[in-house]
Amino acid sequence: MVPDAVRGREAYTVGIVCALAIEKAAAIAMLDDKHERLPPAPGDESDYTFGTIGAHGVVIACLPAGMTGTVSAALVARDMTHSFPIRIGLMSEEVDVRLGDVVVSQPNGQHGGVVQWDFGDDNDELFEASYDHEGGSTCMQCARSRTVQRAARRSRRTHLHYGNIASGNVVIKDGRTRDQIAQQEGVICFEMEAAGLMDSFPCLVIRGICDYADSHKNKRWQPYAAATAAAYARELLLWMPATEVAKIRPVREATAPHDFSVPFSLQGVPTTEYFVPRKVEMQHLTEFFAITSTRTAQQRVFVVHGTGGMGKTQLYAKFAETNAERFSAVFWLDGSSKDALQRSMASAGSRVSTPTNASSVPMDVAQSVDHFRQWLSSPGNTNWLLVIDNVDRDWQGKTKDDQAYDYHEFLPRLQRPKASLHLDTADDELAKEMVETRANEAVTNIDQLLPKLGGLPLVLAQAGAYLGTTGMSITDYLEHYNTT
Repeated sequence: MVPDAVRGREAYTVGIVCALAIEKAAAIAMLDDKHERLPPAPGDESDYTFGTIGAHGVVIACLPAGMTGTVSAALVARDMTHSFPIRIGLMSEEVDVRLGDVVVSQPNGQHGGVVQWDFGDDNDELFEASYDHEGGSTCMQCARSRTVQRAARRSRRTHLHYGNIASGNVVIKDGRTRDQIAQQEGVICFEMEAAGLMDSFPCLVIRGICDYADSHKNKRWQPYAAATAAAYARELLLWMPATEVAKIRPVREATAPHDFSVPFSLQGVPTTEYFVPRKVEMQHLTEFFAITSTRTAQQRVFVVHGTGGMGKTQLYAKFAETNAERFSAVFWLDGSSKDALQRSMASAGSRVSTPTNASSVPMDVAQSVDHFRQWLSSPGNTNWLLVIDNVDRDWQGKTKDDQAYDYHEFLPRLQRPKASLHLDTADDELAKEMVETRANEAVTNIDQLLPKLGGLPLVLAQAGAYLGTTGMSITDYLEHYNTT
């Protein structure tokens, strides 16, 4: 038991955030000792339970009734880390996960353990993903012929699973959606709070499985699932030496505000002063990358594709220049090859500093690349813009290309694209503007020329430059064009 003399706020270094009251009850049951409540800190409206597990001072909080989801979780975690020196945070097909099992977040594949997504003692039943629930609060009326046949486990002990957990504000109640997300993102569990915690409350997510995230879900398994997750959290804390936990920086220090601003620069990017914006495409980019004020801003990945000379580089360069003040930093990476990408990442790494490494000691390419990756994933650093240009080879293509590669090999925390835009040839109105902008004057009889140029922005710019420099008429230009 912790002596009364040291039961101040500084004694509580382990924080447990529960989504439901039944989860909090299970967590409280795992305490060795329960302590008296402390007066609330200024501005902290959360309700806490205090106690110890082994040598660790533990503070437990629950989301407000009826307010589950990422935003509520973020607010509770923020208050907890401000009020206490929290060092350890817990949240209460290829993998055979069953009801009553425990899933623990662990980095796997391209994800860091939690993937944000907007969207036991008794025998459990898993129905086919395509079979919807048939009436009632239980599955008594559901056809047993539509259950998935799985071999019975030899042991009745709870199984543990480690991997990525999908987290979002929408309850998953459809087996087909569940399987699609699981396959696409490589996740083994769905929940509604963890994504709201990861920026302000880096933590280990521990989830007891109480349903299969389909239309057959009900609350029957919630008490057992809450108990298994709480028991795992207790065993984990009993295994961790308090002396080692004391060496960890409190979350409020590790996630303290850091200036991630980097001076804007497009040095090395082939831009042109005669750029004619594609208004529709630019609007798509602006809306997609709309900046929000929440610290749980979701990573956005957008792909612009098209044949060479369509103006992809110029479009992104103009977008970056126009919106530079909306981002804390803008980086331009050359994705034409593995070596080019690593060199540009190393160059970007030389422009940034992290809270834990602000030294000016020169680094080699590999160190600079690693330094840049660390900077991108720093807690609270969620407002940068990264442009990867010249990714011209299809690494997933059927034809073997030795020069092709997957950029996730170097930037594993970047999500897969969620939106794309095909940049096509310019229509007549835009083509005319491109030629006349480059020529610096209105061009008489330009309608005779445009069909010859095919709406290709690079060709249109070259034609406009030639007309502007030589002063040649359209008639003479077409004669020259047709004879060369």
